[in-house]
Amino acid sequence: MTSGGASDRTRRGGSEAAGATNERLRIEVGRFASAGSLQGPAHRVNEDTWRLAEPATTHGPHTAGRLYIVADGVGGRSRGEVASALAAETLVEQYFATDADDPADRLVAAVREANRRVTEAAGAEPGDATMATTLVAALVADGEITVAHAGDSRCYLVVDHVLTQLTHDHSWVQEQIDRGQLTPAEARRSTRRNIITRALGLGDGIEPDVKTAIPAPVVGRIVLCSDGVHGVVEDDELLELISRVDARAGVERVLAKVDERAGRDDATIVIVELTEVSRSAVSDRQPRIGLLARLRGRLRRSVPGNP
Repeated sequence: MTSGGASDRTRRGGSEAAGATNERLRIEVGRFASAGSLQGPAHRVNEDTWRLAEPATTHGPHTAGRLYIVADGVGGRSRGEVASALAAETLVEQYFATDADDPADRLVAAVREANRRVTEAAGAEPGDATMATTLVAALVADGEITVAHAGDSRCYLVVDHVLTQLTHDHSWVQEQIDRGQLTPAEARRSTRRNIITRALGLGDGIEPDVKTAIPAPVVGRIVLCSDGVHGVVEDDELLELISRVDARAGVERVLAKVDERAGRDDATIVIVELTEVSRSAVSDRQPRIGLLARLRGRLRRSVPGNP
């Protein structure tokens, strides 16, 4: 397994193309994915965390799969870097330690435990009561993708040069968009765009949104990112930046664009190549024909109020 921010395999300053100093940029290349993070120029520390959990072996009749995570700590004096790292570490530890047969059940249980530990840590010292973090996790196992998230860190799926957002932001501006009070363009300019409405660490009642049984394409990509990326780079730009290059180059190009536009927040991105994963942890039982139609159908059914 590999772990962003704490692994010896993490290469600091791995890309001159990003235009950032070595201290601000981290790049990691895993077995099937690449990740990178660019510290916000005014931030004392990078409060984002990522994990590429790619076990070399599996046990039992079903693979445990591979788990990819991005967490964005709620910043400032509330030690967001501690919250994001604790959430990611707990999620990996608990997921791979659980014996439940259903990978989705294991993932949800692990997210709940991560929330419990961050909430507990938030109350351990005076002044830390607001310590919290967003979390987005993508699990690839048994030919399917399971996504769990809380907050505004996102997961996308790329198939046949079409980028589909799998998550729905838990944020004030997204709620206004849903109510017809703001357009997406207005939301990007709003002074309240950084207000999140759900995060780990805000209490025992916090539950992630979970999407299960998303068919994993034989050829495709999963993209996870914090709002430091999607708040600066539009979806169509993101797709172009990661197209026709390998995962590491895609990571570097996206972070370079964030830096070019003087993004103020920490920016983290993980790109997972499904082509190689499909040879081992991902079954190719699902035919590629009709994949996007099935995916859109599943996403429609996952939105409250849809039949």
